[in-house]
Amino acid sequence: MAFVENVKSQIIEPLMIFLLGISVLYFLYGVFEFMYTGDVKKMDEGKKHILWGLIGLFIIVAVYGIMGAVGDTVTSLTQ
Repeated sequence: MAFVENVKSQIIEPLMIFLLGISVLYFLYGVFEFMYTGDVKKMDEGKKHILWGLIGLFIIVAVYGIMGAVGDTVTSLTQ
């Protein structure tokens, strides 16, 4: 189990934090693009960026929650 814990703490968690940060930046880019451009075409692109940023955030948080639930279940079964 030490190997699994090391992989989780050394690879998966930093990767999840990185992806979460990328998703937040993409969302914020869409917000700024929507708010500060007068062009209708750019505003539509901003809306798309906001939507996909939120979808990315939801997926990342959901995967992190599922991983936690599975990890807790496996841990409780092995003890």
